[in-house]
Amino acid sequence: CDPGWIKTFDDYFQTQTKHILTTVVQSLARDPRRKFIWAEISYFEWWWKEQDEATQRLTRKLMSDGQLEFVTGGWVMPDEANSQLYAMEIQLQEGHDFIRETFGADAIPKYGWSIDPFGYSPTMAYLLKKYGFEAMLIQRVHYVVKKELAK
Repeated sequence: CDPGWIKTFDDYFQTQTKHILTTVVQSLARDPRRKFIWAEISYFEWWWKEQDEATQRLTRKLMSDGQLEFVTGGWVMPDEANSQLYAMEIQLQEGHDFIRETFGADAIPKYGWSIDPFGYSPTMAYLLKKYGFEAMLIQRVHYVVKKELAK
């Protein structure tokens, strides 16, 4: 559900994202063996604000139990190929501000999740290191790179 990709941000939230998050929280609560990660805080914040106190308490418990975890935690997953450092950093800070204010500093992610950024740049790795991240997962790599890594 990339914010604004094919549908508007609102359309994605109303037709998909809020249902995904609601179902995930319910499913995690039913089975403590389940785990789920979430990256884009822009959607999570909207969902969070619509939840009643009981669902918010449950969500906090799932996070403290390690079943629900934020990865990267930026406002969005930026287009690394075209964004500048300033834009990438501001959106990361905005997401982290929400996480810190809502769940505390311990909920700030330590792992980057970059599976669909429409290109990579060393800027994201630099930024995540600057913010104390321990690792970064990437998805779209050229087949030559995959072949080399498979050795």
